[in-house]
Amino acid sequence: MPKIINYSARLRNFVKEFGEDIFSCDNAVLFCKVCGVKVSAEKKYNIQQHITRGKHIQQLNIRNQQEKPKSQLLVTDQCYTNTINKIRDFVRNKNVWVSIDETTDVEGRYVANVIIGTLEVNNPGKIFLLNSEVLEKANHSTISKLFDRSLFILWPEGILHDNVLLFVSDAAPYMVKSGKSLQVIYSKMVHITCLAHGLHRVAEQIRINFPEINSLISNIKKVFLKAPYRKNLFKNLAPGIPLPPEPIITRWGTWLNAINYYCEHFLHIKNVILQLDPDDALAIKNAKQLVENPEIEENLI
Repeated sequence: MPKIINYSARLRNFVKEFGEDIFSCDNAVLFCKVCGVKVSAEKKYNIQQHITRGKHIQQLNIRNQQEKPKSQLLVTDQCYTNTINKIRDFVRNKNVWVSIDETTDVEGRYVANVIIGTLEVNNPGKIFLLNSEVLEKANHSTISKLFDRSLFILWPEGILHDNVLLFVSDAAPYMVKSGKSLQVIYSKMVHITCLAHGLHRVAEQIRINFPEINSLISNIKKVFLKAPYRKNLFKNLAPGIPLPPEPIITRWGTWLNAINYYCEHFLHIKNVILQLDPDDALAIKNAKQLVENPEIEENLI
């Protein structure tokens, strides 16, 4: 019995510490009011872990939103209405372009943003964020429906299909498919994919065609990453030459820039790598084998 009393007091302390609006308890259970679930109270860490979970934070935000005074909600609604009306007034009787991009948030949800801009003769026009939605899934069907819903926000009395002249997106297959299906309804619309994505695809294809060069860059990056002694050795053996770059595949062009570096400084890099002990790290062993390959320098060029 004394053990139960102590545990009950421990639960009450947790409720007091983390907030009576968040937790409640009886003699044996700690209950989260926000999520509607029991929470392990064996350790304080378990409670801290629960309140930092995405689901708890999401439910807390929903509850806070529902508890906002009506005056606050009215102000928010009015601000939204005023902003949309300003966009409608500016876009009235003008041709527009539309761009949609989708990303994934920390909860793993698909969030799509719709941007529009005016197409004008003597100036670049203005750009507006028209809509932002969480999609059930990201495919050509949901993107096409989002496109229509967003333009209905712009033209609630009827979408001006002939005023939509351009759709800009990335080159994801579902975006390309969506563009083709939308062109049936928006007959004057041209769909173009992002040039930067196209250049990235080219760079990616080059990397795929030269696997040994890719391995060389990757291994030499590992050789000098977080290795002060090796960096100092490099500076002593190749003074005036910058350290090997650390390209990131998702940053377009950095891999090709690394190729230019290796073409220009290959002999110096080879000399440094050959001075290192291959037993120190697998990356050094791999790099040594690659720099001694007679075809590497030719492939770099």
